[in-house]
Amino acid sequence: MDATLPMIWVFKYFPQVKQFLLSVPEWTAAYLKPGTVGILEQRRQMGAQIDGLLNDPSRLDNLDHETIYHHFLRPQPENQRMPPLSRNWLLDEGLYLRFAGSDTVGNVCTVGAYHILTNPIVHSRLVEELCCAWPEINSPIGFEVLEKLPFLTAVIKESLRMAHGVVTPLPRVVGPGDTDVGGVIIPVGVSFIKRPTAV
Repeated sequence: MDATLPMIWVFKYFPQVKQFLLSVPEWTAAYLKPGTVGILEQRRQMGAQIDGLLNDPSRLDNLDHETIYHHFLRPQPENQRMPPLSRNWLLDEGLYLRFAGSDTVGNVCTVGAYHILTNPIVHSRLVEELCCAWPEINSPIGFEVLEKLPFLTAVIKESLRMAHGVVTPLPRVVGPGDTDVGGVIIPVGVSFIKRPTAV
């Protein structure tokens, strides 16, 4: 995944490069731009998963946990903002969520772990709170218990505050109606970019 991330910027700002590299045989794309190998592998893996679900939607019933595909592939009330479902749309959404859920969470965890380990007071207090709430480490503990621990919650919130999160503007297309962004009315269909810190 780390090798794939630099190509996301190229694909975002030069969509013609993305279109070209994804339309030629994989060996050609890998030869022309070795950084595409990761993206191509991710697309291949997730594409096979999507193909299986599109061919047999009942496979959703056999999964261990709920996925985004449960929401996309199951009948839902009319949603004007939902584009027509296609393999490519499902693939793009799946890849966006995979990357968004890994890089940003990884950054938060890294920043949090660094600050916990470099601050002995925070470290000892967190360990003490966790040991009191979870005395037998080999037995499972529920999320419901962990979310009620005040110091753990504070550490998580502070880690989220300290980590940089998303570092790119977030493009949005207005719809299904006009919208107000910071006091400015933006009409339907207009694409605009907003700084992550303004969200």
